[in-house]
Amino acid sequence: FAGGNMAIVANEEIDKIIDLVNGEKVGTLFMSDKTLHSKEHWMVYNAYAKGSIVVDDGAKKALLERKSLLPKGIVSVNGIFEENSVVFITDNLGNVIGKGITNYSSKDIVNVMGKHSIEAKNILKSDKEEIVHANLLVLVEGEKYGRIK
Repeated sequence: FAGGNMAIVANEEIDKIIDLVNGEKVGTLFMSDKTLHSKEHWMVYNAYAKGSIVVDDGAKKALLERKSLLPKGIVSVNGIFEENSVVFITDNLGNVIGKGITNYSSKDIVNVMGKHSIEAKNILKSDKEEIVHANLLVLVEGEKYGRIK
C-alpha cells in the first residue's frame, strides 16, 4: 500500500500486534518513504477519474517538477467531465503521470488545449490559467491507481 507502513506479524498471539505498536521488534516492518495527505489519498484511492488528459513531453516534464498543467501542453482529452472533476493525466503512450482535479470541463479544455495561457484565459473568460493546479495534483507515475467511471 503506497503511502503507508506495513507489518507482517504471526497471528498466534494478539499481544504481538500491541508489541509492534509499542515499538518492539516483532515480525517484519516495511516503512514507506511516501506520505499522502488526506485529500491526495482520497484522489488516488477513492475518487473515480471521470476522464483523462493526455499531455506532451514538455508538460510531463513540468508536472514531474511539481508545476501546474497549462493548456499549451495538452494533446487530447478523453471522456466527458465537468469542472472540479478528478481525471487521470497521461503521457502520449498512455502511462499515468498523476491524478488531479480540473479547473475546467472537458468541453472547455478541448477549446483551449495547445493554446498559450493568456489566449486560453480570454477564450474561457476566466482568471484561472491552470487546467490542473499543482496543489490539486498527485503524481503517481509508474503506478496504477483507480479507474475511469
